[in-house]
Amino acid sequence: ALVDLPATIDYILQATAFDQVSFVGHSQGCALMLALLAKYTEYNEKISVNIAMAPVVHAKLIRSPMLVSFFRSANQSRALNLLPPQEYFFMSGAVQQFFLNGACQVPISVASCVMTTEAMFGQSSRISTMQYKRYWQSWPSSTSYWNALQWSQMYSEPKPAFTAFNYGPEYNLTAIRAPTVLFSGGRDVLAADSDIALTRQKLAAGGSLAGWNAQDDYSHMDFIWDSEGASRLVYPLVLRALASMPAQQRT
Repeated sequence: ALVDLPATIDYILQATAFDQVSFVGHSQGCALMLALLAKYTEYNEKISVNIAMAPVVHAKLIRSPMLVSFFRSANQSRALNLLPPQEYFFMSGAVQQFFLNGACQVPISVASCVMTTEAMFGQSSRISTMQYKRYWQSWPSSTSYWNALQWSQMYSEPKPAFTAFNYGPEYNLTAIRAPTVLFSGGRDVLAADSDIALTRQKLAAGGSLAGWNAQDDYSHMDFIWDSEGASRLVYPLVLRALASMPAQQRT
């Protein structure tokens, strides 16, 4: 959030004739941009519009049974907290290859794989089993243990908070000035309704909330995996927001 993302933005602006970029994120990608805009407020001038689809911000409010179980075990284990910032085992390259090599393509395992996926993201009424099998050819993707640990740390906070790694200071979302449009799903257990409501409240207090759209029957991954439905229900609204707040060219 504070290293790679600003470097990417600065490179784009340096390589183009623009003073701003438009940003579209999903899930943790939204949290990265919010952290950057809250911490380094000068980047608010470099973002014409920040579009956040299913933004996961306050881990305390996550309702995913799988992730809540991990958060609790990680916070209670001294051994886990001493591990170096290596790949988190359950999302490691080795485990990823296990799935990509066909573990969820075998008929006997498909039902349990669907159940596991939806326990993590929320039940979807829009993604068919055939679609899941196609997405399992490229998902899950790996992540570092420290990335997973940061979310477990935020889950252990006494109240919902969006904080830096290792119980660092809270990111002040009211300091964000870049226009931000939120998209949420009623069946999403990662970016849960209560999380969306708190994020909306903070952005509105700072004056950056430029819009909010709720898809009542959407789960977390429907925004990117429901290709047919999202093309009708979500993406036209994204394109409209991009067109209404275009990035400014350098003068």
